[in-house]
Amino acid sequence: MVVIASYHTHSTWSRHFDSEVPSSLDMESDESSEIDGYVATPGGRLWYVDSDTMTTGQICGVGCLFQDPNWRPDPPGTIREVYSYQQLVKRERY
Repeated sequence: MVVIASYHTHSTWSRHFDSEVPSSLDMESDESSEIDGYVATPGGRLWYVDSDTMTTGQICGVGCLFQDPNWRPDPPGTIREVYSYQQLVKRERY
């Protein structure tokens, strides 16, 4: 068996976690495994993680997948469509 990608979800919505974007750890894990990844979020977004370029971008936005019934939208303009690894690290330091 050859693993070609990872996939996971960011569980349920919580105001205590930045769960609508992949984390730097998500990217590091894919990079160390030399695979790309997919991350689904409580708001129904689907992200693609490119471990070669260490970037992530939305494949589809809010509501394209099932949403957590407790999900609450982020303020407009707070979720970008594309992030670099460095941008995610900076975002996690908020």
